[in-house]
Amino acid sequence: MGKYNVIVIGSGHNGLVAGAKLAKSGLKTLVLDKAFLLGGCSRTDPNQIPGYKFNTGSMIIQHTMLKIAEQLGLEQFGFEPIVTPPNRPVYTFLVGKNVQFGIYRDLEFTYQEISRFSEGEADNYRRLIQDWAPFMKMVGQVMGMLEPTYAELFKILESLGPKAMWLYLAPVSDIFRSYFSTDWMGGLARYITGGGVLPQSPGTGFGTQYLPRMHFAPGFKAKGGMAGLIEPLSKVIEHNGGEVRLNSGVRKILVEEGQAKGVRLESGEEIEGDMVVSNPDFRITFFDLVGEENLETEFILRLRRLKSTGSNFNVSLVLDEKFPIECSSFIVVEGLKQVEENAIALDDGRLAKPALWVDNPCPDDPSLAPLGGNYIRLYQIDPSYLKGTTWEEQKERRAEDLIDVLEEHVPGIRRHIVDRYVMCPSDLETYFCLPPGGGGMVGPNLTIDQMYSMRVPYRSPIKNLYQTGASVHPMGGVLGLPGYNTARIILQDLEKERVKLK
Repeated sequence: MGKYNVIVIGSGHNGLVAGAKLAKSGLKTLVLDKAFLLGGCSRTDPNQIPGYKFNTGSMIIQHTMLKIAEQLGLEQFGFEPIVTPPNRPVYTFLVGKNVQFGIYRDLEFTYQEISRFSEGEADNYRRLIQDWAPFMKMVGQVMGMLEPTYAELFKILESLGPKAMWLYLAPVSDIFRSYFSTDWMGGLARYITGGGVLPQSPGTGFGTQYLPRMHFAPGFKAKGGMAGLIEPLSKVIEHNGGEVRLNSGVRKILVEEGQAKGVRLESGEEIEGDMVVSNPDFRITFFDLVGEENLETEFILRLRRLKSTGSNFNVSLVLDEKFPIECSSFIVVEGLKQVEENAIALDDGRLAKPALWVDNPCPDDPSLAPLGGNYIRLYQIDPSYLKGTTWEEQKERRAEDLIDVLEEHVPGIRRHIVDRYVMCPSDLETYFCLPPGGGGMVGPNLTIDQMYSMRVPYRSPIKNLYQTGASVHPMGGVLGLPGYNTARIILQDLEKERVKLK
């Protein structure tokens, strides 16, 4: 058996962030991944259509990753963030009937954009952003906590007053209907639901803070796609004496007397490690790799109560010209009622009219396509499994549904499509090695009963085994915080001798 201080299972960005910080701290680190490409659900794939590099899962890197990248020194390994300049929209919304406006970093410029369609709704939007502004520091404080308890959360909220409590804990739908008088303006909720927020659910109001974050701390992209983040993280690990191995699937986490001792690969090779960090979905970690025989009944029941619904359906479209909208990301949606109907359809296992999230990366990053080439990617949140039919039967028809919706708002776009690549939820489960049942990309749904200390703990009941990724606090998405927090906890445990190196 080979010997390492830390074995990280999975090369998703959180696994690599944890591995990079631990390797920089002097720990002999090994990252293992079953896949043939780095990145897990934060992957850039150059193989689907020759010459094009598609971000097949995550599209946006959250602002928190900038600070983590600085601390890990990613820029010296090729990390180059692409930040939307002030004179261009961070997102463009195509909502309702013939309504199109941009959300800019400048709030007043955004106000003028919305005013072209409704001064009243522009006033309402500005009021929502201003009402949230005093609480943004609090949200960042909670997000940055290692494992905040509900007692800590409510203490902070109560100190800020009833409005903060309401904005944080009410259903997104209620908040939007309180601020906006039109259904089309409520279509902004589609941006919030991309992370697994169900708008009708109590305790989801925190998701409305993503709107002010577009002004105060917008997300960004990396040159080279998600690979522009993932490859520098891998290089940090290797530069500090660690290893990253692909095509090395883990079959079992080796547990002896309640303690993780290492892993057994699908090849049969066994690798010894002082600690194991698991980045895959919690169901894979505990039910497949650890095994229920090594877990207490109450912990098993706690995991089974967690609900992860929905998956992504996405279509990559190669175009023979630039997309006509000058924005790297945009939303196509009728309004709040449609967002709510999509959420209900997820639970019903049926298909609703698509509410699209569209990625348009090539104008900002020509390296993702051949010279002069362009593509866009359409994303829809759909059920993992369909009632009364299968994804094999519905895949191509659903792709047409997504293109039809885009054609409604961008007439003539269909005739500029020269090639396409379609991935339905069942494809993604195989491609990303996700557990059956959906939700593996974003972790447990972001409802009040599945957040903070109710998410999967960083420290597992198995000694020396740590969970990271979308299953733990604060959430899925390319934040980097779960990985960074996991490394912080491990280093604390070493300092306090909760864990000892052999």
